[in-house]
Amino acid sequence: MRRSTLSALALAIALSPASAGVARAQAPSGSRDITDQVPPAALIKECNRTYDRFKSFDGTIVIRRIAGDEHQTVTNRIRALMGNAGLILRGLIEQSSDVATHKVASQDSRRIYEDSDGTHYVYDRRKEYAEVAGEPSHLSDMFQDPLKEAFRTVHEYRVFEGVVDGRLVDMMYGTKGDAMVMVIVEKKTMTYIDVHIEVTAGGVKRTVDAFTKSQEIGAPIAAGALAWRAPAGYTKVAVREDADPW
Repeated sequence: MRRSTLSALALAIALSPASAGVARAQAPSGSRDITDQVPPAALIKECNRTYDRFKSFDGTIVIRRIAGDEHQTVTNRIRALMGNAGLILRGLIEQSSDVATHKVASQDSRRIYEDSDGTHYVYDRRKEYAEVAGEPSHLSDMFQDPLKEAFRTVHEYRVFEGVVDGRLVDMMYGTKGDAMVMVIVEKKTMTYIDVHIEVTAGGVKRTVDAFTKSQEIGAPIAAGALAWRAPAGYTKVAVREDADPW
């Protein structure tokens, strides 16, 4: 990933169509500060409300973390049916992860089901599954951990209006020392495009990207496709420490 350090005076962002989620600094034509009309907290709140109004969702969210020579990419194919206030009635995350350093590389995958009984994890490679009781989550929760990390990293933001890949967007942007955070929201649909964090400490640059590779709202999804059943021949185990999909 190549990304120039952005300043508030040069905040015009374009996404390369060939590589979703990778933003590049462009000439600052067309962007304008709209913070007075769209406060940062209000932008995030409205975006979350949008997701929680959906009745079904089919999309792919990629979370990419780079720290020094370590690269981690987690790809989440998410299908969900929602009830009132965006609470997930049935959901399935098909998750794959790749971790690489200059010495080793590893891959893993799992399926995560959610229903009224709780969350169910399936580790096909090990032929294991785990279950944990819990309250239903909201569809908007899929972005909450990256957003919490963003607000821990930088506390003050401005909001700019601009164009990304031909789409009118609102861009929440802030810096603090050697840290930069940018959240890109499509204005027409009020849905997230990218949550990007850059921090440099001790000479090591760390970046986090959580971006939507695809998302279909109101997708026709059969409830049976998301139904949880304990896989035959699998061993039930305790929930692993990395249970949180984000």
